[in-house]
Amino acid sequence: MILNRLSTVCVCAAMTLVAPASYGNDIVDFLRALRGHDHHHHDIHPGGHHIHRAGHRRWRSHDRLPHRSVSIHVGRVYPHSIYPPAPVLPWAPAPPIVTPVLPHALGELVTHPVALTTNVRVRNAHEIAPGARPAIIAVRDPFLPAWGTPGCVEQLAYVRVFIPPVPLREVEVSPRLTEIKLDYGKWEIEIRSRHGVIEVEYDD
Repeated sequence: MILNRLSTVCVCAAMTLVAPASYGNDIVDFLRALRGHDHHHHDIHPGGHHIHRAGHRRWRSHDRLPHRSVSIHVGRVYPHSIYPPAPVLPWAPAPPIVTPVLPHALGELVTHPVALTTNVRVRNAHEIAPGARPAIIAVRDPFLPAWGTPGCVEQLAYVRVFIPPVPLREVEVSPRLTEIKLDYGKWEIEIRSRHGVIEVEYDD
């Protein structure tokens, strides 16, 4: 009786050491054997391992069962756009600054009536030429921003000055169009139009 218990303990220990998958298979085979439906053949390997024969495949009970890995990706699936891609337009340079056609040139003597600018500052009035006569000169609007500013539309303003009774020799306009010099030889008149003020300076 002691030998029977030892045999039972050894059998249980051996079944415990078997891999879970093989242990399950052994139980199913054992139940099928009791019912008389055992279709598997068991051989004993010389090393003491059970070898299961199922058709023509042979594997050991302590070997790992083949398995396949399955990858599952969780995330959003975005459908392809139903709209065609936007066309790529060729590069084009910025449009040039267009200067409107003004009724008068800067420094031009205006002979017909126009509205005069009132915010005028005079320097060296004592150097006005003897016998000078009043005249109206076209200048750049002093309230405009710097020349070339995007969106700036050039405009004119008109100021009264006193010019000598001699012919005009030359008119000079600065690159920024804010300064005008009237050269009468012995006398000069400089007109500056900026920062909301027109400044007239006489020089003899």
